[in-house]
Amino acid sequence: MKEISKQADLVILLSSLSPLENKQISQEFPNIHIIIQARMFSQNQNPVLVNNTLICQAAKQGKYIGRLRVNWKRTGTWTDETTDSTLMKRQEFDRLSRQIKKLENKGDPKIVYKDSPATLQSYYKLVERLKYVEKEISDAQQNMNQSQENSTFNNTFLAIAPTIAADPEMDEIINKTKTKINAFGRSVGSDITLSDYVGSQACVKCHEEIGKRWQLTHHAHAYETLVQKNQQFNVKCLPCHVTGVSILDKKQPLTLSLPDSLHNVGCETCHGPGKAHTVNPEEAKLNGSPDAYLCLQCHSTEHDDAFHFEQDKKLVH
Repeated sequence: MKEISKQADLVILLSSLSPLENKQISQEFPNIHIIIQARMFSQNQNPVLVNNTLICQAAKQGKYIGRLRVNWKRTGTWTDETTDSTLMKRQEFDRLSRQIKKLENKGDPKIVYKDSPATLQSYYKLVERLKYVEKEISDAQQNMNQSQENSTFNNTFLAIAPTIAADPEMDEIINKTKTKINAFGRSVGSDITLSDYVGSQACVKCHEEIGKRWQLTHHAHAYETLVQKNQQFNVKCLPCHVTGVSILDKKQPLTLSLPDSLHNVGCETCHGPGKAHTVNPEEAKLNGSPDAYLCLQCHSTEHDDAFHFEQDKKLVH
């Protein structure tokens, strides 16, 4: 860093380390002016000023472009006035904008949610709050008396439209990477089991009619879709295609050693482990009415932007 600082006025570090490690780097090396970090589970994050380093990050998978406008001064020192005054408000503004956009994506909220007054009221409150926060940011910027000697910055995020045509060369790189990930998962494996789960075949012995209807759903063939794409050993994909391991579970390598009976999205995904219930059905009750939160772990906007809990839950069996 001593040598680089003699040669460059502005030093930028590209990092795939954890946010904690990047903060430690910022504290130890104040001559690094900007860190652009990228993690598998990253999301849009407005610049955070640590020591004299701006830590920036955009959402994963190239879905957003982060645009950082810099007014750089020779002192090499960032002003903290913008950060202290408006950063939290800008973060709230971005969050509110995303929530409003998600509701508006399905059409005019007045029409789409006319039979859901609670949702429509929430939408109006979000819009009202967005206007208030926007005014607060504008007022704060007008009142700022920024130092003429220090560098300033402004950050925005630009969403990439899904209609943009895929680049063949990038597609080839992505597919090769997925193939390597799948091969790595196949070689690692795991000897851990889920002893409280019995598989859907045990359930249909008593719930025969429900089992027949489930067999006709996409859930009953979820694992097969990964096999067809040669991704059945990809621990990032597997939790949404098997039973017993949540997408939020930190022990996702479990998915590599599941028996065939737990492949696909079975009964116990929604109703919970069934071993105790098979032994004593009267005492060991299962979850009879899963809520939307459980479904949304996999049916997120990223993977299923048309998901509607009240309608789609009728298709499970």
